[in-house]
Parts: sequence; C-alpha cells; structure tokens
Amino acid sequence: MVKKSKTQDFEIPHSINIASSQVHFGNGDNTKIQNQNTPEGTLSKYWWLLVVPIIVAVVATWLTNIGKSVPILNFTKISTSLNDRIVTTTVNITDIFEKSTEFNTSLEKQNFFIKYKDNFVYGVGSFNDINKIGDLYYLFLYIKQIPVACSFESIDPETEKKLLLLKSNDKVYFSGIFTDQRLNLSATWYVEQCTLLNL
Repeated sequence: MVKKSKTQDFEIPHSINIASSQVHFGNGDNTKIQNQNTPEGTLSKYWWLLVVPIIVAVVATWLTNIGKSVPILNFTKISTSLNDRIVTTTVNITDIFEKSTEFNTSLEKQNFFIKYKDNFVYGVGSFNDINKIGDLYYLFLYIKQIPVACSFESIDPETEKKLLLLKSNDKVYFSGIFTDQRLNLSATWYVEQCTLLNL
C-alpha cells in the first residue's frame, strides 16, 4: 500500500488578496504614515497659517478705507490756548457790527445779533477804561465808535499786569464770547470770558 504524501493535497491559490492580508512586507504597514501626510491632515493642524494672512488683509483694507473716507484732524493746528482759537469759523466782532448797519429796523438787527449769541469772536479796539467788580475785570473798549465791555475772569498775574498798564486809546486785541447783551441796559455790548491776544 502506497501512502499519499501530504504535500500532494496542498493546492497553490491562483491569487492572493494582499489588501486584506495581515502580512507585512519590508517596511511594514505604511498606511498610517500616508494618512498623516495627506492634505487633510496638514490643513487640520496648520489652518491658522491660512486664516491669519486673510484677517490681516481684511483689517488693512478696512483701515485704508477709513483713512480715505474720514478726514484726519491736523492736531498741530489745534491748541487749547484762546490765542490759537482764531480760525476761519471764528467771527470778527467788527464784521458783526458792520453787517448790522444794513438792516433798517430794530427787530431785524435784533434777529441778526441773536445768530451770533454765544459764538466765539475776536477783534481789536481802543482802550477807554477798566474796572473790577468782585473777581471780574471789565475792560471798556471802543470798536469803530461802538462801546464794548470785555470781562476777564481767573486771569494770571501777567495778564492782570497788562490790563493795568493800558492807557487811553491803546490798541487791545482780544477774544471772547459774544453774549448779544448790553451791559447794565446801556449801549455797551458785552463780551464775556475774554482773553488778551498776542498779535
């Protein structure tokens, strides 16, 4: 009796499914390494490298448009000093008085002066007199024959000295707030919160 060899029962498969095989060849299973190098893996880890430049570009564009649409103040021309407040929007008190002569009736003049009430004005007048009531100095001037009283409050020693040294008909450059009021029901126009101008 002849025994059959076990090797004769072994059949070689026609194909091998490598994908489902647990066999590792050479460098091992590279599937994980490949997945780590995919674009999806890179974006999820370094997404901020793309977002940050976009945000910077948007902000830069916005700031550029703000600069074009909004006028930027020239702070070199702005000062808290009253001397520097004589600008194009400030009215010369002489111009107010001259313009008022064009109206015929007292009511027209009154309505005209009201437009300048509480406005900042400047001007030059001839010194007539000075007085002090309480803490206020009152400087009496003539501006083209029109009497004007300027009140000074909380003045420094230097300004006080200048006021006291004034003589008749000295030119006085001043600024203050036009009140549209007469002083003590007189013909004298009243300007308050005055200051002397160094012109």
